Amino acid sequence: MGEPIKIAFDMDDIEKKSDSEKLNMLLHIAFSNHEALLKHGNVLFGNGQEGICERTRKVVAATKVLWGLFITSVCGFAWALFMHMKG
Repeated sequence: MGEPIKIAFDMDDIEKKSDSEKLNMLLHIAFSNHEALLKHGNVLFGNGQEGICERTRKVVAATKVLWGLFITSVCGFAWALFMHMKG
């Protein structure tokens, strides 16, 4: 990203700057924000690879399958126990 940007300015500091310095500062902040957003997008969505959002979807789907298997096996065990006791 380059050099850090001083974001906390007083009104006196801003008034002392020339118009071109103010514009350069705003452009520098804008491009730094753009680079940060691109990096965050790559982390979240992957940009051709697997990002955090896709991994989360897979974990949620796997968890639902495991819960379904668990509930089915508990119901099957309860049914077998009932049939054995009825027997």
